[in-house]
Amino acid sequence: MCMMSGLMQMIKEGGMRSLWRGNGVNIIKIAPESALKFMAYEQIKRLIGSDKETLSILERFVAGSLAGVIAQSTIYPMEVIILLFRCYLESLRVLHLVTCPVFVVRF
Repeated sequence: MCMMSGLMQMIKEGGMRSLWRGNGVNIIKIAPESALKFMAYEQIKRLIGSDKETLSILERFVAGSLAGVIAQSTIYPMEVIILLFRCYLESLRVLHLVTCPVFVVRF
């Protein structure tokens, strides 16, 4: 099955809405992560830059890296909760826990 045939099959089975199935949970994760990353990046740039008008490439790289670490470290627990919730719902639907490697190794 190629990508186009898979896309057409999804549209045929669930309509155009099927293309966005599950995206709400993704937006709930991405929006705060992006906000945290932007805020952390700006704050770190301010700390690193002190009196300078512009930062060097290395300073921007460090600020961006630290911002990414801060944002991901903050959001990761929410990702785990979402995974566990999805596995739990799937286990109720299928009536066994094999679908999500034994409910994420029994949590």
